[in-house]
Amino acid sequence: MYRPKHPNGTAALLLGGGGYFRIQIGSARDVAEKLAAAGITPVILYYRLPGDGWNADAPFQDAQRTLRLLKAGAKRWGLDPARIGVVGMSAGGHLAGMMATQGGHDFYPAIDEADKLSAAPAFAGMIYPVVSMRPPIDTTQTRKKLSTLPDYRDFYSVEAQVGPETPPVFLAHAADDPIANVEHTLRMFAAMRAAGRPVEMHVFEKGGHSWGAGKPGTLVSQWPELFLNWLRAHQLIPAGK
Repeated sequence: MYRPKHPNGTAALLLGGGGYFRIQIGSARDVAEKLAAAGITPVILYYRLPGDGWNADAPFQDAQRTLRLLKAGAKRWGLDPARIGVVGMSAGGHLAGMMATQGGHDFYPAIDEADKLSAAPAFAGMIYPVVSMRPPIDTTQTRKKLSTLPDYRDFYSVEAQVGPETPPVFLAHAADDPIANVEHTLRMFAAMRAAGRPVEMHVFEKGGHSWGAGKPGTLVSQWPELFLNWLRAHQLIPAGK
């Protein structure tokens, strides 16, 4: 957990990418610095990985449990439980999308009082995300690591799980992404629109994959400020902060 100098009560659970066989913590830290500078409390999650031999649904258990623990401890950390969201990149974007669309699904048996709380985030930022397990864009390591799970093509295709209670979603992707085809983000945008849910999408001409907060001067480096403006528009952070 990073503590901003001037916290505004909003928190973001940061989920680094890595195809569910590693976690790119460096890019998550870069994003954490941007969010903390705006008063948001970033929390980077080191979730368990199928690539390390854990069950393939371990990342979803860990993210859901952490969201509940953040809400349970909101008063202690000076957070508003109604303004705790998720931001994920690549496979972490998939994980963020699953949290946004599966708030009513329990990925693990209840442990304590915290598990009586909703695990649904207030918002989701999905940055160069893997979204779908369906062809022809099912070529990612993310899909391979989840392929041992029952009904993985449907249940773990985030675009298929968008519903009337899905929170606002922010999407950012590069059109030339060689790892997660931009079609992943286009599918998520279309699903949100079809469900009548709030969504904003930014597709940059160039940028590739794994850019984190974006190298200064590149097209993709615009996304953190666009994301902050979007949060302000949804009154998830105070105007001007």
